[in-house]
Amino acid sequence: MDSLKVRIVKNSIFVKFCKYHGFYVFMNDLVTVVSEIEFKARKLVHSYQECKSRNEALTEENKLLRAELEDLKLKLKKLDYSKHILKIAKALEKEKGSTEAKRIINGLLREVDRCIGLLND
Repeated sequence: MDSLKVRIVKNSIFVKFCKYHGFYVFMNDLVTVVSEIEFKARKLVHSYQECKSRNEALTEENKLLRAELEDLKLKLKKLDYSKHILKIAKALEKEKGSTEAKRIINGLLREVDRCIGLLND
């Protein structure tokens, strides 16, 4: 960086110049540029902190929603099982539904046998 130069302007006012990237600029302009850069840097840091906080909040919300989803899936499975049991009970109540009841019971027995086989492995 070149040394500071002094130049006389109208009415004998001294203005400082500095070589900045090959151009001579007013020192006042450099102070303004540095101030603007500092302001933008602070703004950027503030924006980053807001984004980081928002990301943390969204991550926590995501965890809660995933847990809620798992609970709802479990409830759905329980309701499906209850529906299946009710269907069997209704089939057993009806005389003409005895073949349907036998089919359902045989399906349940096959499922139990499959589970026992998996436990034995």
